[in-house]
Amino acid sequence: MVVLNLTLFVELALFLVFLWVTNKFIFRPILRMMDAREAEVAEDMGDASAATEEAEALEKQYTTATRADKRAAREAYRQAHRAAQERHAAMLAERRKQADEEVSSVRATALRQMEMERAKCEMLAPDLADVIARRLGLGDDDS
Repeated sequence: MVVLNLTLFVELALFLVFLWVTNKFIFRPILRMMDAREAEVAEDMGDASAATEEAEALEKQYTTATRADKRAAREAYRQAHRAAQERHAAMLAERRKQADEEVSSVRATALRQMEMERAKCEMLAPDLADVIARRLGLGDDDS
């Protein structure tokens, strides 16, 4: 059984004062701090998503630039290779031309020497035939 007397009303009043003080000095600061923390977390999440988007954009830009650089490097390599092949072919053609000229020169010199030797042989041939004939004992013995 509940007795209604002044003590009950005083305890009720003290309980209400306790709730009011607790609400004013404990719960509200804690709730404000939690709201501020939640706002800070939301702001950090927004910053993180913005940074993620920026990083993705930079990565895409880097990938594009890298591809372009690789393409340019491949093209530069091809051009350099082509130029080197052309220089090599020109150098080979020049050397081949020099070699052909040297061969022609040596051939002409050899032909001139052969002609001179043929002329000498024609002058020596009658005497050479007599000498060979005498050695073989085929010719006339004038001695």
